[in-house]
Amino acid sequence: MVIELVVLDMAGTTVNDLVKGVPLVLKSYSDAFERYDLNIPYEVLNEQRGRDKYTVISELGGERADEIYEYFHMSLLNNIEEVKEVEGTSDTFKKLKVRGVKIVVSTGFP
Repeated sequence: MVIELVVLDMAGTTVNDLVKGVPLVLKSYSDAFERYDLNIPYEVLNEQRGRDKYTVISELGGERADEIYEYFHMSLLNNIEEVKEVEGTSDTFKKLKVRGVKIVVSTGFP
């Protein structure tokens, strides 16, 4: 069997997405909701992982969902500064490339 393509998720697979010990998406959700005085527990936010971000914010944010979503975007951009490559990812990509394997990195982040 010849492997021609690998598809990898970003968060937790190719990048360590922890921001102050919390996954990037959860931290950014929390920042955005707190900005608008909504305290959504991390447990609830964690249950939303993998879902469309705007849908989650619409369901939990009520009338202010559009504003919260905008702030969520800003929070992602600020928090992404903390994201680091998972050790060995670049080396793995180089080895795959040398072998002619195509690489796709996917994410649910906007």
